[in-house]
Amino acid sequence: MQAEVRRRFSNGLQFGLNYTFQKILADTTQETQTNVDPYLDNANQRLNYTRPDYDRTHTINGNMNWDLPFGRGRRFLNGGGIASKIFGGFQMTNIINVSSGEPTSVRDNRGTLNRAGRSALQPATSSLSPNQVKDLIGIFRTPNGIFYIDPSVLNAQASCPSCASAADKASRRIDLTQPLAPGFIISSIRGASAVGTAPFTGQVFFPNAPGSSGNLPINFINGPTYFNWNMGFFRNFKMGESRNLQLRFEAFNVLNRANFFIGESSGMFNVNSTSFGRVTSTYDPRIVQFGARFDF
Repeated sequence: MQAEVRRRFSNGLQFGLNYTFQKILADTTQETQTNVDPYLDNANQRLNYTRPDYDRTHTINGNMNWDLPFGRGRRFLNGGGIASKIFGGFQMTNIINVSSGEPTSVRDNRGTLNRAGRSALQPATSSLSPNQVKDLIGIFRTPNGIFYIDPSVLNAQASCPSCASAADKASRRIDLTQPLAPGFIISSIRGASAVGTAPFTGQVFFPNAPGSSGNLPINFINGPTYFNWNMGFFRNFKMGESRNLQLRFEAFNVLNRANFFIGESSGMFNVNSTSFGRVTSTYDPRIVQFGARFDF
């Protein structure tokens, strides 16, 4: 579904707002024509039929251009004089984007069913249903970082290299929701015990057994909602009939909102990773710039 509201430029104001609701299903998750996903299992091609990385359930885009109603030719202070010169000639622009997060999945990219070259997107095995896994998903801020899954299902190990005690030097399981003791550092955060080792308490994800591709779907988890607001504020100085000097102030991501990088390409939900579920990067930081433009 697509819906749009638009006001054409009139009396110094123009704006537009559009909304898209969608669901895309494809045989490949890739985003360009030059990429392809090899089938995990040529005998069961439906395993690859899923939401691609570019699928966004909801997308909202808004834009606005507004000549502030002050100064010559405007509604207020239009009689000329010093007030018109001080407050006239201002413009404001805004662009807002809100969308659902990028799809991602819990992966085990070892070649357990087929060769490793076919297993980049291979799902892992879980003792939970997909809906139960979704209940664990969210932004969890802890003294030891930000996680996009409930830390209670993770096996975090820490040690104290500078400590004198051999017991402290050895890795031990810790509670991620509590601050680390002085000198301790995190050595690994796993969503599943390594192959050939016993499961840890509370483990819900598992490496795939030989000949298996896992029981979880591909791209069934949504990343966090993306929100971005860009704004510009300009002042125009008319110089006769054909010349104009414009001073520009522009801000990208005005609110400096942390949009976390969570998606299939981040690899954060790979059960073979030692930083499983941990958010390590953001994108689109706030940028402020000033400029000038002369039209003639």
